[in-house]
Amino acid sequence: MTSGSNGTAGTNDTSVTEKSSRRGIVNMLKVKRARNKGVVQKVNWNEMGQPIGKESMTLAHFIGNYARRNIPITCDDWRKKEWQSLKQTLWDEIKETFQGVEDEHKKKIISRARTHHRNFRTRLRNLGRSQRYIFLVYSFHIPQD
Repeated sequence: MTSGSNGTAGTNDTSVTEKSSRRGIVNMLKVKRARNKGVVQKVNWNEMGQPIGKESMTLAHFIGNYARRNIPITCDDWRKKEWQSLKQTLWDEIKETFQGVEDEHKKKIISRARTHHRNFRTRLRNLGRSQRYIFLVYSFHIPQD
């Protein structure tokens, strides 16, 4: 009997490593492209002033994406005057992108952006130094469309 008779002859001992799939950073390109074409997302609200339905998730992702990409991580107090322009820009973007968003929803939306921003800062702080660098470089790579 030869050594290859146990069924392992011809197999290679080196294992092929598969590239692990990672969830990428959300860019909201579909929403931004639709907005540029004049298509707006319709958001429905319940009696308590909370967004409901499929578009509520899109709104939440859009707010989180905006907070992560446009608000500096040095922003620790949203009540300061220097951050008012960023909050107004966020509000203008949302009004332009989503239909059904009224001025009565502004406080809730800005509050949600503050929460997303705070969670992002916490996640960065909890990463190690090398992981933080990789995360920041990966997160802020904005593809050209």
